[in-house]
Amino acid sequence: MNETTRPVRFLDPGKSETDASDGDWSRLADARRLAVDTEADAFHRYFEKVCLIQLSVEDADYLYDPLERGLVPSLRNILADEGRTLVLHGGDYDVRSLKQSFGLTLGTLFDTALAAQFLGMKNTGLKAVLEAELGVVIDKGEQRSDWAQRPLSDAQVAYAREDTMHLLPLATVLERRLGDVGRLHWHREECALLRQREPTEKAFDPEAWRKVKGASDLAAAGRRALRAAFVWREQAARDADKPPFRIARNDQLLRLSRAIDKRGPRILARLKALEFLPKDIDRAALGHAIADGLGGPDPGERRRPSPSGTPRAAHSPASKERLARLRAERTTWARDLGMDPGFLVSSAVLDQVSRVSPASLDQLASVTGMTSWRIEAVGSRIMETLRL
Repeated sequence: MNETTRPVRFLDPGKSETDASDGDWSRLADARRLAVDTEADAFHRYFEKVCLIQLSVEDADYLYDPLERGLVPSLRNILADEGRTLVLHGGDYDVRSLKQSFGLTLGTLFDTALAAQFLGMKNTGLKAVLEAELGVVIDKGEQRSDWAQRPLSDAQVAYAREDTMHLLPLATVLERRLGDVGRLHWHREECALLRQREPTEKAFDPEAWRKVKGASDLAAAGRRALRAAFVWREQAARDADKPPFRIARNDQLLRLSRAIDKRGPRILARLKALEFLPKDIDRAALGHAIADGLGGPDPGERRRPSPSGTPRAAHSPASKERLARLRAERTTWARDLGMDPGFLVSSAVLDQVSRVSPASLDQLASVTGMTSWRIEAVGSRIMETLRL
């Protein structure tokens, strides 16, 4: 079928339960390989959710609206069935989002982005991989659309279907190439790990203001102000169900903090006149929050804890030297395998290996992140490097 005329249809959740002979649902239930993608509203909401599920078979594309009735049992069973293969591209977000929104663990996965990484492609985004492998050009212009709006625009529908309509032929090409280079079992292992990923709980770090470019140049008053503004913005974002940057951008809060450093607290009385702040921001509430923050301790005098809450132990001279050797050798391993060094073995995994200094491949395999395929690919070379 010509891809310009192949149908795209919205699935009727009612028919999935009342009419087992419905053609659309039957085709999905019978498919042994199914392309899947999701769209969420993280760019527009604080509490993000899955707003659209796209599915494709060989000659038709389907859109399912979970905002209407959630995830109906028929679709849940289709997506959870380990007897069929679900083809995704960069499926980490989809896996986590579907678990977060619906408590759904997907069935057997084939991730085309992971396949591209195992094949050593430099750019593994869907647009780049489709152009390189199939000569297909897609439009990513609706990537930051508000997917919770209804009705969806024609542009959104066209964008959404393109995210899955080419995945099945792409998977066929990439699967054959993985087999040719003997890495298909590596890919299967990584996809099995992918389906087990868990949602990441949204947690606010009150020290995140330190990461703002220019924050380190602030004086004590500016530091107090920026920290207070960050805490206030987070609560305002939760209350409004908007991403924090839609309340106020980092650069706007930094500019205000710099003004406080320069002019002192009296500038808070002029918040209504500051044109660089968003027009719809609650300036009175922001002013009160900063005023309270200015009366607190200087956050610059406190050592920032590690994300886990426990300071990470410093490397010993020996482990530091091992880490340097491992990083240097990783470049050679990656070049020999034609893979990205960070994907082959991440810096975090090398850090653990350098600290543990395993004496055998079995001990190396016990390091978190040293999967079976990584042991096969570079396990012996890691051990040789540690013995130098």
